[in-house]
Amino acid sequence: MRAGKLRHRLVIQRATTTQGSTGQPVKTWTTLATVWGDVKGIESDETEGGEKQTLAIAKYDILIRYFAGLTALDRLIHDGKVLEIASTPVEDGRKRWMTLQAREARTWV
Repeated sequence: MRAGKLRHRLVIQRATTTQGSTGQPVKTWTTLATVWGDVKGIESDETEGGEKQTLAIAKYDILIRYFAGLTALDRLIHDGKVLEIASTPVEDGRKRWMTLQAREARTWV
């Protein structure tokens, strides 16, 4: 894979839990790294949710350089969109590249 195909900026974030001012746990996202990747939209779907809400889901295939410790619990920010990693990242076996499947979900009334 040539690095020239990695033309999209991606921010890798990991969830952390902190304590809020009232003592309740608060989930926040911490940036781990900003990397280059190849992002390809592969599918889009709309479904009816509860209470007359529509849920739109866009799915993506993403290729990045190997990033140790990346899991499906992390997320990506791409072009202002929050992308959930939908499955365990797959390494190429030589720790050079990783492929990810990610999705963006939006809900509106």
